[in-house]
Amino acid sequence: MWKSHPEADKRMSTIINKKINDEVSAYYNLMDVVHTKGYIHEDTIAAVKEYYDKHKGLSIENECLRDGIFCYCESFLNNLDTDSYHEYFEINKVFVSYINTFYNQKFNQNIKDLSLKYINKLMDVYTDKRGRDYQDIKKFVTSTFLDLGFKSEKELSEMFKTKKKE
Repeated sequence: MWKSHPEADKRMSTIINKKINDEVSAYYNLMDVVHTKGYIHEDTIAAVKEYYDKHKGLSIENECLRDGIFCYCESFLNNLDTDSYHEYFEINKVFVSYINTFYNQKFNQNIKDLSLKYINKLMDVYTDKRGRDYQDIKKFVTSTFLDLGFKSEKELSEMFKTKKKE
């Protein structure tokens, strides 16, 4: 699968003649906003939504945009350590904004997979079921993953169920 990488976008943006008012310029002008303000900035989220709404959902422009945003999400979560799980709770609000903007099954599935990978990493570290960290994670995952449709109630209860030792 081809992925948009921020460095490639930045290099391409310097080559494009943005004085020409076309789709390529519009895309790279938006990506300049994403790269300078950051994908979590309110202005960026609004600009992404405005651009996205001007194109058909499965258009090449929107696919590239989703890939570019996902690349940032992936980089953040892959580099987030387990001690910083509260940052995941906060960034998840941004993920939800993009999920609601893109309304795209593949993007949602990628965010779900990425989130589950991080949560599983947390579950390996925070094993004391009575500990505050474990309880914070459980509370967040139970409500958020259910709301997002990432997991059913049954799957969530299985996820946090105490396994009996033989």
